[in-house]
Amino acid sequence: MKTQNYQSSATLRSITLLIMLLCITFSVSAQNTSPLKVLEFRNIPNGIMDEGKLDKNHLTDYDSNPVCEIIVKAQGFDEATLQKLIFVPRNIMIMQKDYDNGQYRLYASSKKLGSIVIKYQGDCEWVLPYELKPKAIYELTLGMETATLVIKTSPANAKIFIDDEELGTGYASKGVSIGAEHHYKVECENYYPKEDVVIFSSSEKKEIIVNLEPAFGFITVKTTPSGADVYVDDKLVGKTPYLSEMISPGMHKITVNKQGYETDVKRVNINLNEEQGVEFTLVEGESSMPVQQIVAGASGATGVDAANVSNSSSNSNFSVSSSQLPNTINGHEYVDLGLPSGTLWASCNVGASKPEGFGNHYAWGETEIKNEYSWKTYKYGSDAKHLTKYNNNPKNGTVDNKNVLELEDDVANVSWGGSWRMPTVDELTELKTKCIWRWTTQNGINGQLVIGPNGNSIFLPAAGFYDGSSLSSAGFYDSYRSSSLCTDGPSRAYGLGSGSRGVSVGYGDRYCGISVRPVSSPQK
Repeated sequence: MKTQNYQSSATLRSITLLIMLLCITFSVSAQNTSPLKVLEFRNIPNGIMDEGKLDKNHLTDYDSNPVCEIIVKAQGFDEATLQKLIFVPRNIMIMQKDYDNGQYRLYASSKKLGSIVIKYQGDCEWVLPYELKPKAIYELTLGMETATLVIKTSPANAKIFIDDEELGTGYASKGVSIGAEHHYKVECENYYPKEDVVIFSSSEKKEIIVNLEPAFGFITVKTTPSGADVYVDDKLVGKTPYLSEMISPGMHKITVNKQGYETDVKRVNINLNEEQGVEFTLVEGESSMPVQQIVAGASGATGVDAANVSNSSSNSNFSVSSSQLPNTINGHEYVDLGLPSGTLWASCNVGASKPEGFGNHYAWGETEIKNEYSWKTYKYGSDAKHLTKYNNNPKNGTVDNKNVLELEDDVANVSWGGSWRMPTVDELTELKTKCIWRWTTQNGINGQLVIGPNGNSIFLPAAGFYDGSSLSSAGFYDSYRSSSLCTDGPSRAYGLGSGSRGVSVGYGDRYCGISVRPVSSPQK
């Protein structure tokens, strides 16, 4: 009876051992609480451990089993994180641990089953898949769950660095290791740089918006009567009214000069990111300076040393200037902002007579204003699924694969003629990325002052939009049409929207009433 019990016990132990062996794998155990993962474990064919790297006392474990070599490699995380790893053996022994050039070498017991707990923000227990061979070489590859760091900047031409790697301007995304410090820095010419450190505790996505503080202020010069030459620190920069332009902080000399009037001088102190207005009432008499002729596009010294302000996504510089002499096409004034494409932007909206005027609002592809803006009043479709023109998807109605407005449906061309037209989505994107945008007030109207690479500017009033019969968000938001259809959803069209919190290029329903700012291609 005792023999039978013994045999039963032995059989039970054998079955238990077999189950244990079947359950042992080289993956992370179910008790893993660390972002670390074992990606691969393999025996290096014909690999023979170099015994000369070990102290003689470390060639065997305390049970006289020869050691083997386990090379630990990292995939997807940095060396600083790798150096924080701690290896704790269970049922085996690690007789020696070396670290060199981003790799660990563990000299561990052979001929034993056990596990190694790798500690990093918790425990990653890796179970040996089998008894290791004496003096053999194995390779253990570790991976880690990563987090995502997203940086967005204002201005959009600011450079972004994450862990000392330059990743572009305006927007950057990078996968980073968990638990380690990650340093980011944002910098832009004529702005104060910002930098900080962020640590992730889990595989999350963290978005950080960095708004740089300007290292300049703004100045506005007005005279009664207007039309006087304006000098900043004895350099001619424009004529009054001289609208807000960048100028370095500190004390500046402002001189105004007009034929038939006495020259006048004031000194003003410019504060960071503030607008300083200077007004003169001119007195009839002899001027003490010659009247100067301003050449369109000439550099204006505004006090930002050499007046250089960084262009949004290129590395070229421009000089801020207010020398915007009237230039017209078919009787409508345009501004050359110095954009890479050469696109000329109108100074007013369709239906407006001045830059801050709201003008009219139009549904996409329509050339007339109306009392209600909805699908039931829309010219080219009764709803999103029954479009009759400009459609690339049979689910949305009649397909004609037209993605850009024809001139007969382009309200800018219909209203103004000549080479005037609505901008494409690419031209809106260029305006957004290549210019400096400043939410401001002009003659009591909120909107965006858009400063081009050459320092010339246009003003986009916050004219709101129509969705139905009433105007919404006027004074708080502006929206501007493009001639480009949203091909991913042809019931919508691309446009530009902005407010006090920023600028974006996106899309909206075709039936809504939205402002139009015309453009023209470069004039030959």
